Amino acid sequence: MNILVIGKGCCEHAIAWKLQQSSNVECVYVAPGNAGTALDSVNIPISECDVNAISHFVQNKNIGLVVINSLTSLSQGLADTLESQGILVFGPSKMAALLESSKIFCKSVLTRASIPTAKYKAFDDRAAANKWIGQNMNAPVVIKANGFTNGKGVFLCKDYQTARNVIFQLMHKHEFGFAADQIMIEEYLSGEKVFVTAIVDGERFKILHIDMNDQNTYHIDDAKVLSEFEGTNLNGDFQMEFGKKIMLPVLKTLKSFQSSFKGILGVDLIMTSSGPYVMGFKVRFNDSKCQSLLIRMKTDFTELLLAAVQGQLDQYPPILFDEKKAFRAVLQFVCHAK
Repeated sequence: MNILVIGKGCCEHAIAWKLQQSSNVECVYVAPGNAGTALDSVNIPISECDVNAISHFVQNKNIGLVVINSLTSLSQGLADTLESQGILVFGPSKMAALLESSKIFCKSVLTRASIPTAKYKAFDDRAAANKWIGQNMNAPVVIKANGFTNGKGVFLCKDYQTARNVIFQLMHKHEFGFAADQIMIEEYLSGEKVFVTAIVDGERFKILHIDMNDQNTYHIDDAKVLSEFEGTNLNGDFQMEFGKKIMLPVLKTLKSFQSSFKGILGVDLIMTSSGPYVMGFKVRFNDSKCQSLLIRMKTDFTELLLAAVQGQLDQYPPILFDEKKAFRAVLQFVCHAK
């Protein structure tokens, strides 16, 4: 089988590397890829935004499975286009991808599914947002740009003036461009942060990993090293409640929108005194978790993805992992121009 991975980050390198280990895989292509993927896969100089070129390549190279881990590609409807051509695709539909790319859409799904989440108000007008802050802010709030900002468009505001300054930067200075044409003002919730990574086949799911952030500060999409949490309160009963009260209602709600989700769904949770609250979603593998997860996976990765794409996770055996620990280290180089 030939497989095409869409993306250009370190996460796509880990995905391609793991897919290569399957005995039934002949060649793994990555579009556009990077220097890392070039070591053990075949990079294709096609932009992740070029839906027509990707579709043409898939047909010409007899690709049996396309793994889309680029939010840009998912948001442009690449999965929908390829599926309409009869191609097996691991990655959610354009509408389902809004769970990550639109915080307001995410909240609407959570509300419709009656899933606990922080209270919020959405605004597309700066004056209206400032007025609401002036009349209602009696506790810290979190202000978020609605669109995708690579984890940078989230601000904890502890006082009125800070909130006004953030609104000014987002909606007047356009710090994040059109991603902040709409903003969301959300109540601040305190508690331990938990991230659950699951693989989904449209109606069913299997949990791959549960991470607990060892940082107490509130920051969505935290890229710091996460340590595996082995406390009993996140095993057994927690997983059953997570499925019953969060995952299955989300999938049912997306289905009511005529939207398909076959891929990775990561769920950001805050464990409050009232129970887990959903703060947001990832609709693809997360860079800060993917590498340490896949290096420990003993299950055939390609077969697992195919089971999800074909809606057969209920028939798939338990997913196996090496008991050894793994972590991801990030090296940052700063160059100073003279």
